[in-house]
Amino acid sequence: MKITINANQVKYDTGKAFLITIPRSKGWKFWIPSKLVYSNRDGHSKSVYIPDDMEIHCIDGHGKKFEIDAEQLVSYFDHVSIGQKQDPIYHHVPGKVEAKETTADEELMR
Repeated sequence: MKITINANQVKYDTGKAFLITIPRSKGWKFWIPSKLVYSNRDGHSKSVYIPDDMEIHCIDGHGKKFEIDAEQLVSYFDHVSIGQKQDPIYHHVPGKVEAKETTADEELMR
């Protein structure tokens, strides 16, 4: 499963893992390996890939640890719509140009 998060939700980056806050929760955070997190082109958001069978170890605001499954985690991020609008794509096909004969000055020839 793929979720899109705001770059501000990344609280800590160790190089090997990211600490990400969960929206619509009471200060919950979870660690995820950096191999599953990719920056998007806009630089303001990241894509997080979560395997379906993964159990996520979370920490609440008081430091208590608990686990949720991938489906529950995705349900917290289902309202996020970062970068979902798409600009219209225009295809330009130039008109055909006929070649015309040209000549060069004799002075410029070798």
